[in-house]
Order: sequence, then structure tokens, then C-alpha cells
Amino acid sequence: MYVHPTGAKNIAYMKMVSRPSHRVSTPQSRIQQYSRIMQNLAVLSGGFIIYLFLHFCLFLLRGLDKHEQTYVQKRFLYFQIQERRWRLRAAVLRHYSDVFKGMLEIPTPAGSEEGWTYGSPILLHGVTSLEFSWLVYFLERIPCNQSMDYSFDGLVAVLRLSDMYDIAAGVQFAMHALEKRKEFNVVTRLKMSMAFDVPRSQLWFKTATKALILARKNPLEAQQALSLDARSLPTNSKVPVIDR
Repeated sequence: MYVHPTGAKNIAYMKMVSRPSHRVSTPQSRIQQYSRIMQNLAVLSGGFIIYLFLHFCLFLLRGLDKHEQTYVQKRFLYFQIQERRWRLRAAVLRHYSDVFKGMLEIPTPAGSEEGWTYGSPILLHGVTSLEFSWLVYFLERIPCNQSMDYSFDGLVAVLRLSDMYDIAAGVQFAMHALEKRKEFNVVTRLKMSMAFDVPRSQLWFKTATKALILARKNPLEAQQALSLDARSLPTNSKVPVIDR
């Protein structure tokens, strides 16, 4: 078939005209493109974050599997003192007591339920049920404790057990509350200074011995004065104090 050159030019021109023209890029279209790109990136990054979170949870679960027999996992701990049993919040004991905090982090033998159930409590020795009730009363009322809510013996119990279990808040509260009581006389102060190793023990000893010396009608002999040296007096913070 023969085509005239002029006709060929017309056909080529028609093909060029029939081709779709390229879309002109406008600021609005570019914004839409960027928006779609950002949405896709957000979906991808969100999925990646979820992926990392799931792997972190699996890591924690594996750690718990390795140490599944620990007190830290439990909300409550059960204790028995004499014939009475107690249920205490593990978080409170861990926060206020360095002794209980260390105990709670020790793994227990596999299959052991000691301290985890009411039927298998932790046995505490060297403590009376009445003393422990005062300590529990103190821990449950932090930070709303008032010295007037405690008997003198109750404050002594809080001081003794707080010293025993390294509860700094209990030691501070009981020390300052005891000093405001009329029962905290010179003799009691001297006894407690020798029985407790607390921050104010030395001050109690100095003020008590000074008061006793000034109260004497006759001056002390040299040997008697030397016997009042604090370094020569035994101290034991774990022994009950007062005989009144």
C-alpha cells in the first residue's frame, strides 16, 4: 500500500495528538503525594514498634520462667508469729524494709509455697504477735501516723522491729515520738540507748548519764566515772528493752 509523504506526516501528527498529555504537578497534588507516603511510613513504623514490643514481652516472660519461684511475683505474703497469721502487701515490705526486700528477691526451691499461701506462711521468730501488730499498724498508716495513736510500748515495739528489719521510716518515727513521752525518763533513756543501735542512741546515752551524774548528791569516784564510758557498755538492738 502506497502512502503519500504528506499523508505520513498527517498520520504521525495524529498519533502525537492522540497521546495522553502528562499531568501538571501542582502544590496540592505534591502535598497529597507526601501525605500518602507519610501514611505508609507510619503504618510500617507502627508495625515495627509493635513487633519490638511483642519481642520485649517475650523476653520478660522468658525471664519469669527462669525465676518463677520468687516472692517478687506475688502481691501478698503470709507470715505467722506465735499463733497468729498475717497477710501483708509485698510491695509495702519491699519498699520500706531492706531486710524484706532482700528476702523477696531470693529464689525459692521449686514447688515451695512458703509465704505464698495462707496454709504455708513464713514463720518469724524472736518477735511477739503484739509487737508485730504494732509494726503492721505503722506500715498500714504511712504517711498518716501520729504519735498519739500509739501506746508507749507500741512505740518501743515499732522501734525494735524497725531496727531489726531495717525500716528507716519506722526508726525515725518511733525515736522522735518516744522523746515526747513522759515515760521516756532518764533510766528508760539509758536502757534504750544501750539496747538499740539507732541514730539517737549516743545522744540518749550522753543526756541520761549527764542527768544521773547531776542528780547525785555526792560526786562520782574516778572508777565509777570510767564505768560509764559508752564503749564499755554492750549493745544489742534485737533484745526487748524495758522492765517497768
